[in-house]
Amino acid sequence: MHELSAPPFEPAMADVEKRTIRKLVARVIPIVLLMMFLAHLDRTNVAFAAKELEREFGFTATTFGMGVSLFFATYVLLAVPSTLLLRRGSARIWLSRILIVWGLVSASNMFVVGENSFYALRLLLGATEAGFIPFVLAFMADWLPEQYRARVTSIFLLGVPLSGVVGAPISGLILDHADGKLGLSGWQWMFLSEGIPTILCGLVVMRVLTDQPKDAPWLDAEERAWLQGSIDAENAAKLKAYGKQSPFALIANPAILLLGLCYAMTGFGTNGIAFFLPQIISEAGFQSNTVVGLLTAIPLLAGAISMMIVSQIADRRREYRWIAVIAFTASGIGFLLASLFLNSPVIALTGLALASAGIWSTLPLLLAMPMQILSGAAVATGIAILNALGNIGPLFGPVITGIARDESGNYALPLAIFSGVIFMAAISMAMNNSYQKSVNHNK
Repeated sequence: MHELSAPPFEPAMADVEKRTIRKLVARVIPIVLLMMFLAHLDRTNVAFAAKELEREFGFTATTFGMGVSLFFATYVLLAVPSTLLLRRGSARIWLSRILIVWGLVSASNMFVVGENSFYALRLLLGATEAGFIPFVLAFMADWLPEQYRARVTSIFLLGVPLSGVVGAPISGLILDHADGKLGLSGWQWMFLSEGIPTILCGLVVMRVLTDQPKDAPWLDAEERAWLQGSIDAENAAKLKAYGKQSPFALIANPAILLLGLCYAMTGFGTNGIAFFLPQIISEAGFQSNTVVGLLTAIPLLAGAISMMIVSQIADRRREYRWIAVIAFTASGIGFLLASLFLNSPVIALTGLALASAGIWSTLPLLLAMPMQILSGAAVATGIAILNALGNIGPLFGPVITGIARDESGNYALPLAIFSGVIFMAAISMAMNNSYQKSVNHNK
């Protein structure tokens, strides 16, 4: 597991700090990484079923895009209310319940019999996952001092590209080798076998996590006191700087709104990769599900590596905004390259790898930025608002992508659209002076 190092502006970490952070990395981080891995796998494995669903039920790219978008309809609608509800109870119990329920819904996708059932189950899956990401990030804000959050957030979000790096080849193998077993299609086996681990993870979370550092039996008294004291001191400083932050005030906060706009455009690009990358690679001439799965892992692996490196640099420099601008620009160039050279598999795959490396790198930066200006329960609400706004991109993006693909006959036009949207995200982030003023005010 990646070990967090001290920021360069601190001469040395105290021994208690070293011990505490080391234990956190070993105990908490693997669980949240696994949760994110399963969350993204269960929402995106439908990308590998697309070709099979087209063959069995006549789904078009537009039908598929609509189903993907419907997931985000309930996800966006219920994100803020569910987060406010979750913060009223035990984090451990709520996370366990969420995992078990969405695992059951994910496995139930094996019962799709046509467009209507496909749409209904996508809506239900979005509802069960709503609030998960902001709640986990708020949970981590209760456990981690500020100087570690972007790096740990990047480890958590590493589950997103890793779900493709690991899940794509596995999904391809299941589709190719489980088809027809016990009378089930390969895509049915895929949904079933990838939903069950989420249910089991829910049971593990119930036993392993604790709600607050002060309640952690695996930290000694000195470690609990240092960690809880550090978090309380940071929250007190933010409370003094900003006062108590109500959910209604946060909705009108220009810094949060502009971050949400950038997050929406980021979601447009990341979900373009997550849900359409297998089809794009297949269209380049690769027909075997196993081969498509292996090639799909390449851009996602580039995204995973880049995410870790960029978040380290951002934490060390305490600079998130301009590093995000650079990452957005690189991603836009990558999508444009893939669009222009779609018929050249090597160049197109290189462009997709650059696009993936850039776009995934922005995620931990965007989600760490609200933690610089919010405190306490406002962190969960602020991130929920950011997440809700951010998922407007995924809400409309897949439908636009599907229509553009059906109308143009290939994925060159959708990739060009991705490029344009991500370039706009770079410009919007560069112009977000409200966020910078808030950061400066807190210094």
